[in-house]
Amino acid sequence: IRNLGERPAMVLVGFRCWSFLHPLLQGLGISLQHAKDKNKDVEHDILVIVPTETNIEVFFIQVKASVYKPWKSTKRNGHNFNGLEHALKQTTKDIDTFFDITSILIKENLKKVSVKFFAVLHNVDSPENLCDGCKMIVIDKNDLCNRVNLLKKLNIPGKTSELDSEILALYKMLVGIYAGLSSLVPL
Repeated sequence: IRNLGERPAMVLVGFRCWSFLHPLLQGLGISLQHAKDKNKDVEHDILVIVPTETNIEVFFIQVKASVYKPWKSTKRNGHNFNGLEHALKQTTKDIDTFFDITSILIKENLKKVSVKFFAVLHNVDSPENLCDGCKMIVIDKNDLCNRVNLLKKLNIPGKTSELDSEILALYKMLVGIYAGLSSLVPL
């Protein structure tokens, strides 16, 4: 658990849901619709949980390399969208899995959770053939090379002077589920 800028946040990279949480979920009677066993697991490429004054913002970021594979290519208007489509399918599984894991434990507070998702296509320059909505969720090479653009696109909330006790409790619950309660103890 670290500060993201000047605020508390949890950032997990390469988090395999079934592999890391199976004993906890089994004990709570929670089953996952997409992650059934170690061979069919859901991996959050990057998961960020950030408490704000009014809610918890959860970011799912899928990172895809754009390696051209002609046998898997899906072209529209001359542009290869295979990486984006795959990233969005995986992100859907990430979000479903997150709510499978958390909805039973925080069902009274689900309205206080806001989800954002992004696909990182680091080998792609600005994808011009995308609609405006899709351009907002795609982080391309130009975004990664420009900190201002990246921060604007991610729109990570600024520092909160003081967290509401309910928001802080919800944040601790989510961190406790994903990272273990011991991660909340300052070292």
